[in-house]
Amino acid sequence: YDKERAGKNKELEAQKKDRRSIAEAKLMAVIPRLTLAEVEKLRIHDINLQIRWHRRFDKDVPAAKNTPSTKAQKIQVLMDAVGRYIRGEAVPKNDAGPSESQQSAVGDNATVSHSEDESDNE
Repeated sequence: YDKERAGKNKELEAQKKDRRSIAEAKLMAVIPRLTLAEVEKLRIHDINLQIRWHRRFDKDVPAAKNTPSTKAQKIQVLMDAVGRYIRGEAVPKNDAGPSESQQSAVGDNATVSHSEDESDNE
């Protein structure tokens, strides 16, 4: 019985690890939306994903269970987080904040993805 149970536990742990790695990959692929015009066009699921992206490095973003339920309130939470990101108060560990091209693009209602920035350097 113990060997059988141990095998099932290892299998369950492997499944959990796979789910976590898929979720992490999804968050790593997120391109932050930095303007209100872009954010307002997003669906609730995409807004939640943006909020989760910011929550990874911004402790002022509420946890999922404390995030408001309406779209307008979620947009407000997201825009607050975007403001802190743009000001450099909260930046991802692997990033020094929004690049100069992203900051200048904010005024133009457009953003530059991180992957485009990296491909230009190659």
